[in-house]
This record gives sequence, structure tokens and C-alpha cells, in this order.
Amino acid sequence: MAWANPANLRRYGVFGLSAMALGLPVSHTLMSIGLALGLIFALAYALRFGFQRPNFPQYLLPVLFVLMAIAVLPALPNEAALRELRLKIPFLLLPLAWFWLKPQRSEIRFWLWLTALGCMLAFLVGAFRFYELWPQVQPRLFSPFISNVRMGTLLVLCSLGFFYLDRGWRPFAFLAFAVLYLLFLQAMTALLLSAILLPLLFSARIRIFWALALLLCLFGLGFYTYKAYLPDSEPEFYPMFSPEGHPYKYDFSDPSIENGHYVFRYVCPYELRREWAKRSQLSIDSNHALAYPVYPTLLRYLSSRGLRKDASGIRALSDHEVKAIESGVANCLELETPAIRARWHELVRDMHYYVKTGNPNHKSLPIRLELWKGASALLSARPWFGLGIDSLRPALKSQLQQSNSPLNEQYESLNPHNQWLFFGLTAGIPFMSLCLFLWISPLFWAGFRNTPYFLFYFGLMTLAMCTEDVLDTQAGVAQFIWFWFFTSNSSIREGLKE
Repeated sequence: MAWANPANLRRYGVFGLSAMALGLPVSHTLMSIGLALGLIFALAYALRFGFQRPNFPQYLLPVLFVLMAIAVLPALPNEAALRELRLKIPFLLLPLAWFWLKPQRSEIRFWLWLTALGCMLAFLVGAFRFYELWPQVQPRLFSPFISNVRMGTLLVLCSLGFFYLDRGWRPFAFLAFAVLYLLFLQAMTALLLSAILLPLLFSARIRIFWALALLLCLFGLGFYTYKAYLPDSEPEFYPMFSPEGHPYKYDFSDPSIENGHYVFRYVCPYELRREWAKRSQLSIDSNHALAYPVYPTLLRYLSSRGLRKDASGIRALSDHEVKAIESGVANCLELETPAIRARWHELVRDMHYYVKTGNPNHKSLPIRLELWKGASALLSARPWFGLGIDSLRPALKSQLQQSNSPLNEQYESLNPHNQWLFFGLTAGIPFMSLCLFLWISPLFWAGFRNTPYFLFYFGLMTLAMCTEDVLDTQAGVAQFIWFWFFTSNSSIREGLKE
């Protein structure tokens, strides 16, 4: 029987954590089941052999769990507090399972390959769904089970792990797959942070060359962006009529730009409606497949190609482009495969519009900036004890309304999208400072500060927590803890010396 054989107990515990490793990119249920099985058999195994005292680094995550639990206890039995405890319980359970099982290098390598297999399965499912809906362009389709931000960091950390645990061609093969996947995901956060943190993996001499290369690339990207969004030169006189003799409309107060071309210039509504009706059965006044109006999407797409919004512009579109507009494509760059350039242009366009108009709605980065403003103001008003997990969202919404934030109501109920601000608003600046101190404490441990893989993971997660509520989803919590133990495991550090 399994209970009579300690080797079987350990084997089943490893199997449970194997299910969790496979579930990281594909299934929240599999993550939960895998953790439960791993913990049960790890506990049974520890009962047979006796409990060993963990060292201080292995106490860190359980200590963080206790702190986070204490912070939400006053709000119990509020639903938000219960959810927070449920999300954070892996901070306590996974360290116990990992410590009792004491995984070997070969087992960790097997888990890593299971996670890689999960990433490949997610890519296949996402690719099938993506091309099923093509030319509708939604990069999130490539990560159908977890957020594309979490998938991006998972791919980066897996790719690096193979170079420490595997040999031969396999790490390079998965790295090539991961880069391709990141491009299809348009995972700008993971790509940019990886480029910044890669010098941590090299020697001091190489870091200097990498830093210079990175600065050169950033300069080139900045110049390219400036050229791409340098608005059209203003003519001395704007034509009042199209070549067919119908009046143009101009909105000089709207700064919207697509690929350097103003959207609301050279607009001839009569010709647009007439020619669009000839090319499409979808009414120009209806919504396209993404539930947004066709008319402004058509204006944006024509502008992205540098076409005037009149009959000649509509006639210049191919049938494929017409179908793309019906599917919600608003920029010709989105039809590139992969459309990573379109994502960069989208970020720049959103910031350009936000700076010019102050309107952040429907734009990812400007929405975050507004949330950070409101959260910072709220934290400065309640610095010592915060608001409590139960009052966080209502108070943030109220703060945004009081400050006359232009955010729509649908965005006012979000979390601050910054993990450190979330800690501060939950229980105050002292609590946030203590969490931050505990988080950075491994940098003072000799066994960790000299481990490039751990330092890369540490930097990636620290920066990601500045732009995301990393610990506000099950996938984020599981990935955070899993790679904490993965990158800090002694077999990894020993592998670096081989």
C-alpha cells in the first residue's frame, strides 16, 4: 500500500506538484488539485520520517502569508477578505509541500518541462482560436487560460530555467518558441523587462556592452516612434471638397493620430456611407464583431494607411481589409503576423491622446496612470492603517470621483493595478514597508545575491508588481511562489557552478 511505503508517498507527492506545474499555464483547477495532492502526500511523507526544521529563507513566504492574513482579518467575513485569504493560502501550503518533499534536480527539470508542455498546449489552443476568428485581431486569444501578462512572464522564466537545468539543443528550441509566442501575445511588459534585466545573467564586462546596446536600441526605438507619430505637416489651405465635389469635414480639436495621420481630417461622411454600403453588408452605423461602432473604426483604419476618408479611400481597400474592419481591426499594422509593432503603436497612440486630451478611457496605460493617481492620493490621506480590503475598491472609486477623474464608471471599480499600492491601501504604509523589506531581504543572503537566475526572477517580479496586481489572481500567486522556490533551489545554484 502507498501509506506503507515512504517512497510511494514521496512519489505521489511529486506527482501532485507535477499536476500543478502542468496547470500553471492552462488550468486553475489543475493548479489547485496539484497543490492539494502534493501537500497531502508531502505531509504523510513527513509524518513517517519526522519533521525537519526549515532554514530562514524557507520561512519567508509563510511569514508573508501571516502578514497578509493579519491585514485582512479585520474585514472578515467580507467576501473580498475571504477571497484574499483563499488566493494567498499557497504562500503557506506550497512552501510546506516543497520543503517536505525536497525535490531533486531531475524532478525540478521534469516539472519545468511539464510547464513548457502546458505553454505549448496553450499556444496551440490559442492559435486555433485566433485563426478561427481571423482577421479579428485579439492577442489575448493566444493565452486562453491565464492573462497574457502572466503567460509572458511564465515563458521568460521557463526559457531561462532550461539553460540551468538542461543541456544541448532543447533550451535553444524552447527559447525560439517562447520568443515567437511572446510576439504573438504582444507581451510588451515581458519583452521590455527582459531586455532591461538580461544583463543580470552575464559577467560585469558583458553587462557594459549589453547596457550600451540597450541604450542604442532604445534610442533607435524612440527615433522610430517619433518619426511614426510626427503628425502630417499642415497644408496652407485644406480643401473644402473631395475630388467628387462633396464637402469634407475637419475636427481640428481632436488630436487622434494613426501612424502619423490625423483621424478626423479629410472626412467626407456622404461618400463614406455610400461606398461602404457597396463594399459591406454591415451597416456603417452598427457595431462590428468587437462591439464597437464601425464608423470610427473605419476612419482609424483609413488614417493608418494614409488614405483620405472619402470614396477614393474606400475603393483603395481590399476585400480582406474590409472584412478586417468588420472584425474590429482599426490599424493596418494589426494585420501583420505577429502584430507586435501594432501593439507598440497602440501604446504610443494611447499616451499621445491622453496627454493631449486627458481622456484615459479604453486605453490600458492611461487607465493605470489614473488609478495610480487616485490610489496615491488615497494612501496619503490614510497612511498608517490604510482602508482595509473591504473598503479598498469603494474608497478608490469615491476618490476618483471626488478628484473629477475622467475615468468611466466601469474602470473606477478596479484595483490600483500596483501591488505595492494595494498593500498600502489594505493596511497602511508600515505594512507595505514591512512586506517590501521582507521581499528584498534575500538580496542580503549570500546564497541568493550571487544567483543570476534568482536575481532575474526577483527583478522581473518586483517591476511587474509596479504595473500589475500580480498577487490578485490564482495564476499570479502560483507563478510567483513556484518560481521563488524554483530559482532559489540549491540544485539550481549548484547547477550554475557546473
